[in-house]
Amino acid sequence: MNGIDRDFWRWSVVIVGFVWILGCLTWLFHNLATNPHTDMQLVTYTMQMLQSVNEGDFWEYLMTPRKYPLLLSLILGVLYLGLSGFLLIAGAVGSVGELGSYFFAEREALYLVSRLFIFTAMVGSIVLVYRIATMLHEEKRFGYATLILLGSSVIFPVFSTAIRPHMPVTFVTLLTLYWSMKLVREKSLKHELWAFGSAMFAFATLQNGLLAFVFPVLASGYRPKRILFFGGAAGICSIVIGYPFLIQTAFDGLKLGALGNTYFDGTGFTGESMKAIAMLLIGSELFLTIFAIGGLYLLWTRKKYPYFIFPILTYLAVYILFFGMQTGSVMRFFFPIVPLIAVIGAPALVAAPRVVRYMFIGVVVLMHIKFAFLGIRPDTYERTHDFLIQHPGARVATHLPYYFLDIDPALPLKLYDEADIVVTRAGFEPKNFTGFEQCGKFGETPSSQDGLLWSDSDWDWLLLRLWELRNLGPTIRIYCRTNI
Repeated sequence: MNGIDRDFWRWSVVIVGFVWILGCLTWLFHNLATNPHTDMQLVTYTMQMLQSVNEGDFWEYLMTPRKYPLLLSLILGVLYLGLSGFLLIAGAVGSVGELGSYFFAEREALYLVSRLFIFTAMVGSIVLVYRIATMLHEEKRFGYATLILLGSSVIFPVFSTAIRPHMPVTFVTLLTLYWSMKLVREKSLKHELWAFGSAMFAFATLQNGLLAFVFPVLASGYRPKRILFFGGAAGICSIVIGYPFLIQTAFDGLKLGALGNTYFDGTGFTGESMKAIAMLLIGSELFLTIFAIGGLYLLWTRKKYPYFIFPILTYLAVYILFFGMQTGSVMRFFFPIVPLIAVIGAPALVAAPRVVRYMFIGVVVLMHIKFAFLGIRPDTYERTHDFLIQHPGARVATHLPYYFLDIDPALPLKLYDEADIVVTRAGFEPKNFTGFEQCGKFGETPSSQDGLLWSDSDWDWLLLRLWELRNLGPTIRIYCRTNI
């Protein structure tokens, strides 16, 4: 790589990295500690765990099936404890008694540490993607190209601060891949422990992390005894750490439903979810898909294959087929494959004409400027709240959680006849809705979408939708009585 080419990739990464971090930081500080909106379930699980410890029924909590595994709740609980202790030492909380009340009653600090933890996992994922691409293609420019390609992703920034397990499981999956690549180069106990240990934490973080075991198994070569030993030990530890509630059902036979809402529950392989992967690759990650196809074409024509490319392709094939054939998979289920698609597409970006590179980098920069713009502006929930506080005495009916709107408890939507103002997502108005007229509307997304507010907005063309959005959040319509 000559000096001019080296400078091109370095400066390209600096420019893209600057706007990328700018966009992500604005999302991070967008309602950093309050108004969780659509991504609060992990916080709820963590708070339930902390309350169970306080009430002395932690074992019962452990044995209760839930949508997400236990590991992230444990991590966030420890981080929350650390922050609460810091508040006591710093004098922000006057006494241990006050700290206890604050600790179990307020969620703002938990939102804060949770978002920072997810953001840290995103930064770690970016570092790992660069290292993996550089190791795979054996040149730094491929690592730079991979980062630029990842910058063209639509859903990667969305989940960079969302308090959901998809970014952490992506980080640990990439960590598994990194150590598995090390294991291929050097068969050592250290690398085996790191590779299988990382896969263990991937599975304990989220159910789709189970497929991360593909990397250490293929990296171990033909050593079935060691694979069985390390894989079995890691699998058992994953279940004990992430899914202790399975122990309760073991004596009666494994109840697949105890895994929670995981789509590992035998609901059927109908192929329905291939629509979700199609929407991801074409509707959201179109740039990544184009370059990945180009990268595979170059590998095929040059007949020169990186040493670990086939395990990566195997993982992608297994992942897409498994979740694509399942019923009910949505775009965010496929989130861990996004960085790997960028890795595969790097050779195509490197080989592209310079004018194509410049144009592509320009598009990526504009995308993240738009992300920053969306992060700065109030979302549709906030704009609705601002509207409602202008009518302090009005009775509000809504099907949206009232705490999303930061208002006092509201009437359920079915009692709209008793309300002065009705707040609803577009398309969800009551049947035979009379006596009201629309007095406010915020948002431009289809009725079923979340407007990129920490959601993948299933079945939407996110790349095209990005340019239309003026605010994060779903379209919310407000109806007032004609005499209000």
